[in-house]
Parts: sequence; C-alpha cells; structure tokens
Amino acid sequence: MSDLQILIDQYLSGSLDAEEKAHFEQRLAEDPQVAEAVELEKQLRQMVVVAGRRDLLSKMEKWEAQNQEPSAQGKRRWLYPLSIAVASLAIFIISTLALNSWKQTLEGQAAFDQYFEVYRSPINRRGVAEDTAALAFNQVMIFYQSQNYPQAINGLQKIMASSDATPDYLVQFYLGMSHLAQSPSEALPAIAAFQKVGSSQNDYQQQAFWYLALAELQLEDWPNCRKHLQQLISYQDYKKLEAQALLKLLPD
Repeated sequence: MSDLQILIDQYLSGSLDAEEKAHFEQRLAEDPQVAEAVELEKQLRQMVVVAGRRDLLSKMEKWEAQNQEPSAQGKRRWLYPLSIAVASLAIFIISTLALNSWKQTLEGQAAFDQYFEVYRSPINRRGVAEDTAALAFNQVMIFYQSQNYPQAINGLQKIMASSDATPDYLVQFYLGMSHLAQSPSEALPAIAAFQKVGSSQNDYQQQAFWYLALAELQLEDWPNCRKHLQQLISYQDYKKLEAQALLKLLPD
C-alpha cells in the first residue's frame, strides 16, 4: 500500500489528528489526483457497506417473519433493542468482511462492464494530409468512431497485410480495441493484439496494459489480470487509480 493510500485510509477512518486532517484537506483541495483517489476509495467502501447491509437486511427480515406469532409479542418487546444492537455490530463486521466475500464471487463480465470504455480515436493521424497510409488509417478510424467494429477490424487487418507505413503498434492497439468493444467473445483476439503493443515501448503501451487487464478480467484470468494491473501501476500514470481500485477486488 502506497503512502498516499495509507493517508487516505487514515483520513476516511477518522484517525488523523486535527492538524493532519487540515493539512490533508488542503492537499485534497489543491490536487485533483488526490481528490479522485479519495472519491474512488469512498465508492469502494460504500459498495462494501451496501453489500453487507443487503445481506444483513435479508437475514433480519427472515428473523422478523419467524417472530410474528402472537405468543411471541412479549418476547419481541425486549428482543427488539437487542436486535438493533446486534444489527449495528453485524453491519460493522459485515462491512469489514464483505470485501473478501465479494472478491471471491467477483464476476469478470460485470466488473468489465463497470470499467470498460472505448478508447478515443485519433481522427487524423499525424502526417502529411496526402499520405496514402494516413488516409487509409483515418478512413478506418471513421468506422471505429461510428462503432462499426467489423468494418474497422477488416480495414485494420488490410493495413497490417500491406506495406503500409502506419506504425504496427497503432494498428494493433485499435485492432484489439475493436475486438474488445465488439463482443465478449472477442476477448482472446483482443488480448493477442494488446500483448503485441505491450511488448515494446511506444505511445500506447500503458493503454495496452489497461485494456489487456480488462480483457483478462472478462475471462476471469485473475493472475494475468493482476500482473498487467501491477505493470500499469508501476508507471504511476495512465489509469493508475482505477487499476489500484480494481486490483483490490480481484480474488486472491
């Protein structure tokens, strides 16, 4: 856990003293990345609490239904305050344990749907306007932007098969994105494309690690998903906070 994450945990748990809290809140107001990290942690904690409360509510409703007989009225008068106390304690315990339970039942597709968003398209690739390669790639990106992924895949494959001067990593990245955006069944070809992008240093390497991890998340390939999230986090840049939050949810 990073120093910032420890500080955020202390802030949200109320364990900072007045001076430390004031200093952190000043940092929070001045640094958008810190504010985003705090918000992500709040959302994660809220999801854990909600999961625990739902489970507890279900159990309490069953208990209440079992104690509706008239003969139980006297008992319920003194059991009710006790049940409230037990419920409060249970919420605390469940909130603490729910994350581990949730991690064990994490569904890859549901988590993928929560985190996935189509990466923006470079409408006009850098280069001379009359460059045939640039024009061909830009035409394919029109299909990509309009969510016509089959046509985009077809066009990108043609560019790969030609002697086009378009950088291979650029073609492979958008080929992987087109597969991943098209259908859950396309995760494997997406992974193959992103692996090629991630194997060398280029402008899309970090993005490739993120979407590679999401494709592996979709397949519930937890070890490789964890590996690529950790690689991405090591850059301390693109999608770092999202990767850290997602990493917490992966089953051990």
